[in-house]
Amino acid sequence: MNSERINTKNQANPKQKSNTLHLSVMQNLPGLNISIGHFLPRRALFIVCFLVCTPFLSRAESDTETLNEISTVSNIYVQELMHNIADLNPGSFEYSIASPSSTQKLFTCASPIQVKPLSDAFISGRFVLKVYCTSPNPWSVSLPGELKHFLDIVVSARPLNRGEIITKHDLQWKKIASKLVRPGYSMDKESLIGYEIKRSLQVNQPIKPSHITPPLMIKKGQHVSITAQLNRLKVKSSGIALSNGTLGQVILVKNRKTKRVIEATILAPGKVMVRL
Repeated sequence: MNSERINTKNQANPKQKSNTLHLSVMQNLPGLNISIGHFLPRRALFIVCFLVCTPFLSRAESDTETLNEISTVSNIYVQELMHNIADLNPGSFEYSIASPSSTQKLFTCASPIQVKPLSDAFISGRFVLKVYCTSPNPWSVSLPGELKHFLDIVVSARPLNRGEIITKHDLQWKKIASKLVRPGYSMDKESLIGYEIKRSLQVNQPIKPSHITPPLMIKKGQHVSITAQLNRLKVKSSGIALSNGTLGQVILVKNRKTKRVIEATILAPGKVMVRL
């Protein structure tokens, strides 16, 4: 079975694998009645080879050429389809397709050999191609194949313990079949960097939202910088955080000068804003 691989991340033309075809041709020659004893040994051998071996070789070469043409056109057909699908879908694709049987008698096709799919489900899964000739002696063969779609997901590059902050060195890519991708699997490394591990993870484990939490930017009791804004007017003061918080979260802050408790939105580590 021939196989090919197409990756949407690398748009180089896929390499077509060469086919290895084993041909066994049995041919009867009625009407030939040869007696080796009537000829000298060397002449007898020459005549036998001329009358018997030559038809075998010509028929074998013809059949081999037709089989090679079938493999070539079927692979080209699937490759073109794969490129079209890859342009519209992320990830990478791999396919395999069966070689035509060498036992089937196929006459040389005078017209171009044609290909068409016998199934509509060509995005992923098994498929069947019909390869056929229309003249002078029509014939057709069915070649089963399989298409696989893969996606790269983010997994842990090492065991990660609860409370650790994720860095780029803690993450790696893993290619899996698209049918195995579960909701919540991440396909973006950058979006995970800086998050805190909420539950311990094993190496090569997919990272899901339930495994992480945004890192704390402000901790309870921490001194913070308060910016109070009214239109274009800004007033800065200092305060003490009364609870933990992450980016964008609203927490309670006590103004150190006025002792007033206010609600403020976390802008960055140690910085909050109050809109008046």
